[in-house]
Amino acid sequence: MAVPRNPSFTWELGKSAFLGGRYESFKAGDPNEAGYRVRDLLAPDALPPLRVERRQSLLAAVDRLAARVEGNDAIRSYDEYRSRAMSMVLSPRAREAFAIERESDGVRDRYGRTTFGQSCLLARRLVESGVRFVTVNHGGWDHHARIFEGLDAKLPEFDVAFSALVDDLKARGLLDETLLVCMGEFGRTPKINKDAGRDHWGPAASLLFAGAGVRRGAVIGATDRDGARVVETPIGPADVAFTILSALGIEPRKHLTTADGRPVEILDGGRFVHELFGA
Repeated sequence: MAVPRNPSFTWELGKSAFLGGRYESFKAGDPNEAGYRVRDLLAPDALPPLRVERRQSLLAAVDRLAARVEGNDAIRSYDEYRSRAMSMVLSPRAREAFAIERESDGVRDRYGRTTFGQSCLLARRLVESGVRFVTVNHGGWDHHARIFEGLDAKLPEFDVAFSALVDDLKARGLLDETLLVCMGEFGRTPKINKDAGRDHWGPAASLLFAGAGVRRGAVIGATDRDGARVVETPIGPADVAFTILSALGIEPRKHLTTADGRPVEILDGGRFVHELFGA
């Protein structure tokens, strides 16, 4: 589930890649919008029996055609999506999970009346309803100019919503079995540029983990005094992915099969960051 949508501004981010279209995320939309409703989740108005019969006949014809096309991942993806969409439309539990308007004004205010705040609240409702994987996308951190003004606007919004999510999951007994990961794709340059901003920086970045047995208050690793280079406990992207997959019970070295029958190893490197867990 992606709230409000996939974090992709280019084709490769937030996509299911070689897993195929069946594993693309369901986009929930912006829960901070007035009268928020998930598109196509509400059942349509009643149709005359003749129109229903015609639609079923057309669908059956399409299915017969699709059955003749072997190895077509796009067709298999459509069929699975159609099945999932129908089950969601007919499921009171699914509609209840998205019914964010049923939360009290106090709870909604505690998360913040922003897209990120209400997205975190919706994420809590989805996890509570049994959704296994939720991505909350919170863009707007690419501060190449005027970073101080930018962070003055962004950080309070983040602090309010993320802390409310952690508190809520703990209060509801869900934090021990839910892994929260907050991260971007890289850090920012240690030095301010000519536009009073910071640029892209790969050698060092910060990530935040909570729940699922993660040590509370632990700081893993360190940089030099300028925040430029890692000088203690270096952890790479593959290590982060390895740790997340392991915490979720997924074998990081497992081989998957692509739509065209090609075996692909999930990860070919990385280690489990055991320093994150335990007392």
